[in-house]
Parts: sequence; structure tokens; C-alpha cells
Amino acid sequence: MKAAILYVTIIEAHNLMTLSSGQSPDPFVKCYLLPPRIVDNQRRTRYFSRCLNPQWKQTMVYPNIKLDDFKRKYLELSVWSFCIYTPHVFLGQVVIDLSESFIFDEDSHWYRLGGFDNEIKLKTNSYKYPISGGKRVVR
Repeated sequence: MKAAILYVTIIEAHNLMTLSSGQSPDPFVKCYLLPPRIVDNQRRTRYFSRCLNPQWKQTMVYPNIKLDDFKRKYLELSVWSFCIYTPHVFLGQVVIDLSESFIFDEDSHWYRLGGFDNEIKLKTNSYKYPISGGKRVVR
């Protein structure tokens, strides 16, 4: 069975929400290849200080993925505000179904960020993960 390398480039986000304190967030992106949710499947970008429109232009690499597995995989992108002494603040997320053929056309795509209240059921098991629905966008 042939294996492939998945490259995920996090380009930018626009109009992220401010924190409850009124300050701009220190945003970064966590990227999980699901399932399973394990540390080996997590990648993350660097963070930017006090930024509502960050431009990461950072590529994540997932090696040795069987081509057949793409039909059952999802990419979870969640945006957080970095906090050094307290838990990071959740800003939004999107879950992308990798079985969609347009995902691999090498064009960049915009996705709306949503919260934890909108959920989908993954095709491969009974776990639930949030999906988009908000107004913030990431590309």
C-alpha cells in the first residue's frame, strides 16, 4: 500500500475576536489529524503578540499516511490565544473532512471558525468533534 505525505499550510486568519479583557489575542493554531487524537498527530504554529489578523504562513507535515486513510480522516484546526501563566483561551475551530476531493487541489481555502456547540460525528467512530459555524475565518 502506498503512503503519502500530507502538507497543511496555515496561511492567515482575519478578524479574530478580542479577549474578554478587551485586548487583542496572542493567536496560534493547533492542528490535529483525526482520528485518533494523540500527541503524534498534533502540530501547532508559532504565536503572534496582540494580533487580530495573524499571518502564519507555516506548513505542517504529516508523513506516512496511507492513501486509503484519507477517506476516513479529518483535520481539526483550532485557534487559541497563548497565555503563559493561565490556560490558553479558545478562539474558534473548524473540522475539515479530508475525503472531499477539492481539499487536495493545492489552492488555498477559507474556513469559518466555530465554537464547541456545533458538532459532527466522524464517519469512523462515535467520537464527536466541533465543526465550523462562526464568523471568524482562517485560510
